[in-house]
Amino acid sequence: MSVPALPRWARRAVTVPVALAAPWALAGAAPVALPAAVARDLADGDGRLWRSRTYAMACAYAGAEAGGVVASAALWAASGPRGTGAARSQRWHHTLQRAWVAAILASARGLLDLRFEAHGLDELGEGPLVVLGRHASLPDAFLPADLFVVRADRPLRMVVKDDLAWVPCLDIVGHRLPNAFVDRAPADRVEAVAALAPVGADLGPRDVAVIFPEGTYPSRGARARALDRLAGHDPALRDRAEGLRHLLPPRPAGTLALLDAAPEADVAILGHVGLEQMSSMARLARSLPLAHPVRAELWRVPRAEVPDEEPERVEWLWQRWEALDAWVDAALAERSVPPAAPAAAS
Repeated sequence: MSVPALPRWARRAVTVPVALAAPWALAGAAPVALPAAVARDLADGDGRLWRSRTYAMACAYAGAEAGGVVASAALWAASGPRGTGAARSQRWHHTLQRAWVAAILASARGLLDLRFEAHGLDELGEGPLVVLGRHASLPDAFLPADLFVVRADRPLRMVVKDDLAWVPCLDIVGHRLPNAFVDRAPADRVEAVAALAPVGADLGPRDVAVIFPEGTYPSRGARARALDRLAGHDPALRDRAEGLRHLLPPRPAGTLALLDAAPEADVAILGHVGLEQMSSMARLARSLPLAHPVRAELWRVPRAEVPDEEPERVEWLWQRWEALDAWVDAALAERSVPPAAPAAAS
């Protein structure tokens, strides 16, 4: 599902007041809403307390969102005539991004039992990176933010869906940092792909640029659309896409544009299992508290191993995606967790 596109000022005229009012509204309702949630949870008798956890998490998230909006206004004022693009202001916004993500994830650990286990992060070393990540749920963006911003304190750039611009902190701070909010169905695809170049341009020695090559997380509708798209121009790739059990086929245009914009950067593949349980609010509610940690795995690919020519590079991406799908399948099997049926809509 996508949300209406509005000019930035009009969107923020809606989202910023809501973000500032939400903590007060939730706190005001808590004396009634929270006991009611606890009572219903206790009546269930399963000890999961999913309603109480969800309400408490909503309060914590609303507080972080409001705090981030206020802090972003303070940073705008402190940036002065040089603006938010100046190096000093960029460092401040990176620090705010790190604090915001850390606060939300700390609340999620305590209330939802959300835990991230990372493998391969220490082996990434220094040097600019382009990260190609699996897309399994709407909160996927928090995983690279935790790995690279919170844990490694590395500047992060991301290519994300423009739907996330309706999250005011992501919108305000995200547009001040070199990120891209992309329309999944743009009127001009050439222009949309070209807009990704600044994300990969001039990566510093510790900078990380992240893109999700699938474009969206798996659902029945998204899978059907992807297969139809491939059937129209490459039936052989459609057959390969049919063999993917957990991932959608990669859409190479954005990935190729990002790689072209960052010719010196190595590549890292980011796989994970566990975020599938957040693919919808209904599934998350059924899963609380989360029984398994989110397991993340990173594989670094030296740039010399990435082909230079487009056809070979597309084939390389497909091979990596097929290998990642096999890894996800094995990782889920280790947990004895059957793959979930895709959601009804993306």
